[in-house]
Amino acid sequence: MGMLQIFKCDLCEREWRDDSGKPYKITVTLSNASYPSSYATKIIDVMWCRDCCIEKNIFMPQTNNSSKEPPFTPTTEDKIIGILEEMGFVRGEE
Repeated sequence: MGMLQIFKCDLCEREWRDDSGKPYKITVTLSNASYPSSYATKIIDVMWCRDCCIEKNIFMPQTNNSSKEPPFTPTTEDKIIGILEEMGFVRGEE
């Protein structure tokens, strides 16, 4: 007897079978440097498809075109803040 898993992207709601690629687990955790990591606060824990990860610039697809100038890639902090803002969290005053 075989087993078939069907995955669903938490962002775009697209469904796919387990033979066409696994989802990527996206987790954002905030922690205070003065406390141990066990006191970290988990903000996001979602599963996204590859297309959504590329769209949100979590990672870029590999290409063989090394002669082109690389596209602008935002910093990791900018990516995390953008995702939090899209999910309804408001950026605090600095």
